Amino acid sequence: MVTNLADRVMHGLRWATFVRLVTQIMAWSVTIVVMRLLTPEDYGLVSLTGIFVMYAGVISELGLGAALVQSRLNSETVLRSAFGAVLLLSLACCAALIASAGWIAEFFGEPTLRPMVQFTALQFPISILGTIPHALLSQRLQFREISLAGLISAMAQSGVTLLLAWLYPGPWALLIGTLVATIVRIAVLNVYSPITFPPSFKFEPLRPIMRVAVFIFGERSLWYWYGQFDSFIIGKRLGAHDLGAFSTAKLLASLPLDKAMEVINQVSFPAFSAINDDIERVRASYGKALRITAIYAFPIFWGLAAVAPDVMYLLLGEKWLSAGLPAAILSLAMPARMLTSIGSPVLLALGRSDVSMRLLVQTFIIVGAGLLIGSRWGLLGVSIGWAVAIPVASIWATLIALRIMNMPLREYLKHVRGAAIAAAAMMLLIEFGIEPLLASAPTVVRVAAQVAAGVAAYWVALSILDRDGRDETLGMVKRVLGRGDPAAAS
Repeated sequence: MVTNLADRVMHGLRWATFVRLVTQIMAWSVTIVVMRLLTPEDYGLVSLTGIFVMYAGVISELGLGAALVQSRLNSETVLRSAFGAVLLLSLACCAALIASAGWIAEFFGEPTLRPMVQFTALQFPISILGTIPHALLSQRLQFREISLAGLISAMAQSGVTLLLAWLYPGPWALLIGTLVATIVRIAVLNVYSPITFPPSFKFEPLRPIMRVAVFIFGERSLWYWYGQFDSFIIGKRLGAHDLGAFSTAKLLASLPLDKAMEVINQVSFPAFSAINDDIERVRASYGKALRITAIYAFPIFWGLAAVAPDVMYLLLGEKWLSAGLPAAILSLAMPARMLTSIGSPVLLALGRSDVSMRLLVQTFIIVGAGLLIGSRWGLLGVSIGWAVAIPVASIWATLIALRIMNMPLREYLKHVRGAAIAAAAMMLLIEFGIEPLLASAPTVVRVAAQVAAGVAAYWVALSILDRDGRDETLGMVKRVLGRGDPAAAS
């Protein structure tokens, strides 16, 4: 059983990582071109459109998909009831968005938002067909199929968005591309796991999973508003242009986290759910995940913080320069956020969604306070407020999660401190060594030198401070590439 689970997890992780890598290379190549064609205001309008629309997506699913994965229930009676619930919720969300689009536009003082919100609401009648296939594929650990659906939809989105941005520059290029991606992704999911039964509107069979589903919904709601509260504040107080700049800065700073966590959570939640009756295995696997995540997160984010303004200028040009410093500031807090995110699928798999929900409430309050205080000083103030609040909230959440898993704090610190110290040394070298030395050099030369020196410095420092963690991470990479022993990952 252990070997079989390890084989399936590593196979899924291999596929998810490969597809995510290909997808991101393609998507970011297109995104850079699109961002040069569009403006910060265009992206700000799309961010404002998405604030309520994306939350409606959280409501329409109500945590039922994740609850099905966690409970491992897959009888047709339960699935038909879940299908019926999602159908009703999705149609209700679509109608509510269409009706409230005018109010949303008036609230933000952007009349163009009304047709944009109404158009985006059309995704909900389509998304009805995606929840059950995705849940069943996740239950069976068929990550290859889920990853391929993401890849194909991303290819469609990139092609449509680029074409429209070239022919008709403006926010509609982004909205139409997103709708196309939704249609394609759900179509592919149904090829691999088609819905072969009608919905049922008798919801009694859902009773065993509703408690978990409601807690997951609550947690996702808090995660969502915790992630979108900055857009809400900036959109209301500073306008679409500054929101576009901040959103782009946050996108750049969050990119290594979001894409890595999409892969990790896609695999880890079902995998931890499969061993949730053995707390020692869960704890050991969590420790391994911490070590590997820390070795990835600290150098990536702190290195990005050191070069973000120059990278923003090189990739996007002068009209996006206002996003450079916020991206650097936000990147400093991202390792804490990523390490904290590792604990969420563990708590959910252990059936402690109540604890996860309480932690998110506390995080939302802390980060919300930081954003509100920082917004008094404009875009830079919001960035600093967010970057200060995230580590504070993360420390508190981590202490609670460790108590649930019976992991001492010293054990946790042992897993992450080597990578943190090595990355700090790397950042100091870049900021106080390479940067002053090459201050007058062309931007591309300076960035290349900083990256090369940073990689070398981190590798040397990590080899001194945490050789075992370095070797373990290299072993994981080999297993993901299919060159190692999958059983070692268990």
